[in-house]
Amino acid sequence: MKNKIQIEPYQIFFLSGLLISVLGVGVWILFALGWIQVYPLRSHGFLMIMGFLFAYINGFLMTAVPKMLQASAAKPFELIIGLSLFWIQVVSIFTSQIHFNFALALLQILFLMYFISRRFLERKIQPPKSFLFLPFGFFCAVLGSLILAFPESTFSVEISALGRNLVYQG
Repeated sequence: MKNKIQIEPYQIFFLSGLLISVLGVGVWILFALGWIQVYPLRSHGFLMIMGFLFAYINGFLMTAVPKMLQASAAKPFELIIGLSLFWIQVVSIFTSQIHFNFALALLQILFLMYFISRRFLERKIQPPKSFLFLPFGFFCAVLGSLILAFPESTFSVEISALGRNLVYQG
């Protein structure tokens, strides 16, 4: 009988988050050395929130939710989808495709909602009470991503700021 090595989602996503955090801080070093000319405030923010933080959110939820609900673990195709969306989003940050970046964030959030919903439906135990906050966080992130997926001229400055706060803090 062969031993199957089970790769947990957090292992892949946390490593990805670590790499992105180095890049997110690295843009400041590159700017200080004069290797990049554009002030990296926006790219740093996107790398840290949409890259680093999303990697840890994906890794944690895709690992913890199945265990907390005693449901099936992440399947290989789900890991591939989650990682693909994540790394395509990182590339969109580096290519300054801001609105595409938020559209990808929306896809990532919807994918996580799908992933968690499937586990919730097959659960063997009730989720912890803290799971009550997941739908609220997802609602904020979806609404904010929808706002930010459109050009800034679509909405007022206040609505755009609301969209950023919903994504970054929700």
